[in-house]
Amino acid sequence: MALSRFRDLTVTECVRWYGGMAFVLALAAAVRLWGLGAAGYANTYYSAAALSMSRDPVAFLFGSLDTQNFITVDKPAIGLWPQAIAVRLFGLNQATAVLPSVLFGVASVGVLALVVRRGFGGDSWAGLLAALGLAISPITVALDRDTLPDPLMILLLLLAALALLDAVHSGRIWLLAVSGALVGLAFGVKMLQAYAVLPAFVVTWLLCADTPIRRRLLGLVAAVGALVAVSAAWPAALYLVPAERRPFIGGSTDGTALDLVFGGVTRVVGGGAVQNPSAAFSLTEPGPGRLFGGLLVDQIGWWLPLALLSLVTLLPGRRPGPVLFAGWTLVLGVLFSTMSGIFHPYYTAQLAPAVCALAGMGLATGVTAVQVVAGTGGVCWALYASEATRPGWLLPVIMAAGVLALVLLAVGRRALAAGCTAIALLAGPLTWTALTPGQPVVPANPLANDAHRNPLIPQPITEGDRRLAGYLLANRHGERWIAASLTAKAAGSLIVAARGEPVLAIGGFTGTDPVPSKARLIELIRRRELRFVELDASWGGRGLTPDQLGWSARQRDMELKAAERKKKAMARTGVIDWVRRTCTPVDPRAYGGVPPAQLFDCGGAT
Repeated sequence: MALSRFRDLTVTECVRWYGGMAFVLALAAAVRLWGLGAAGYANTYYSAAALSMSRDPVAFLFGSLDTQNFITVDKPAIGLWPQAIAVRLFGLNQATAVLPSVLFGVASVGVLALVVRRGFGGDSWAGLLAALGLAISPITVALDRDTLPDPLMILLLLLAALALLDAVHSGRIWLLAVSGALVGLAFGVKMLQAYAVLPAFVVTWLLCADTPIRRRLLGLVAAVGALVAVSAAWPAALYLVPAERRPFIGGSTDGTALDLVFGGVTRVVGGGAVQNPSAAFSLTEPGPGRLFGGLLVDQIGWWLPLALLSLVTLLPGRRPGPVLFAGWTLVLGVLFSTMSGIFHPYYTAQLAPAVCALAGMGLATGVTAVQVVAGTGGVCWALYASEATRPGWLLPVIMAAGVLALVLLAVGRRALAAGCTAIALLAGPLTWTALTPGQPVVPANPLANDAHRNPLIPQPITEGDRRLAGYLLANRHGERWIAASLTAKAAGSLIVAARGEPVLAIGGFTGTDPVPSKARLIELIRRRELRFVELDASWGGRGLTPDQLGWSARQRDMELKAAERKKKAMARTGVIDWVRRTCTPVDPRAYGGVPPAQLFDCGGAT
């Protein structure tokens, strides 16, 4: 294994490697932990699910949003197991909600250093430089301060890459099978998105493994077998449980895992229900320049020119590290540049390890004038194209550092030139990362240095959520759910405010899942399992108006359009119309409600 090679290090190399790793990991932890309380419960949709999963074993197994197991989140349960375990051990608070993601992010930094070092001839500098880049990568830091499952997926993919490179060097097929199994686990976290690295893995094994072709093909068979077996475990387990004995699979149209998995293809091809104004987030149109503009340029674009230069210069050597990360970068770069469906900027965090790895390996071969120009130019372009607020001194300092590095290279002062290059390359991303902890988090769309430019704003648990939860709990008389709320976003906030008491999410995450049917809702009310139904809680801050929440006209328009889509989707089931016609509106003064949100008492409806 890779760790066994460290016994061959000299004393100087040990000091450099372990000292450098300690510094980089400490830096990674610091920027992710600093001001973590500002993140609150982060994405309350996932925080609510983790809370429910911590309280009920069935919810834990299926990934249910509520402890009564009406509907699951729109991801496999494995991605939320760490959060659920943390909440079970320590309770739900601002630390336990986000801490697992922070730990995954820091671990990814360390694993990337090992992967790059292993794949680049044992070069410690390459591994440390790549890890330093990932430690302060703006989009990665922002993502690691949220409750989204992506940090765990990225860590699993990097562990799979480490096993792959060990298999390449040793020829051991079982290591390749381990790599396939780890990608299968990553699939269990984020489904088909995890498979995007597979072409790079296959090419690296076939081109770089020092074994006969027959053994290479046999290794692929073993890896594919492990990949399929692990990937299929979750859908197969759900398939074996009758639909009436498990929760509805959120995000699907028919309650099955397969529909949820393969419905993700629409994220790439677009069309249908996935295209909506709230999904675009001011991104540029699909095309080769997408990663260099819009909201992406200052999240992932800083070192892309340097990484692409390294790809061109390092790939002819056919070393496994450059081959692996070149494929990783090209496949994901093309994928993210062409996606026309739902595309959140934080998806590009999956690209960050490869960009940092290529940049680190390129710089480790020795700083050149071309690298200085490409690196400084990329950083300056990111600053120029970004719409984010930045210190006025930043761009001049970066340009001056780049020019000085070129001068020092010309006169042979390579060490000083490397220092100036580091300033030019790191000052911009580090500033973005440093500004992030002091800004409110937008849980559904985390961005670094996000102030005043995200079309969405944070929607924390408010006093209005707590007042509504208090009213519902005070008027609960044995019902299974304290209320039903339109969309899982509104239900999640209420679950957290009610400290885990179950809320039925009408329509699932987006409000468009076909559950519950009108007949099912009436049955639940008739059997006294549900009494209250909340409609039109379009914004997460109950008890606050859009103006009090600080919404822009653009966000107000987006939310109203989204609410209309949800109403149209639910209108097909007749649920909303039946509630309005049959149930009794509760005086908003009783629970602090603000129109258009309205609570209905359906206790006497049947």
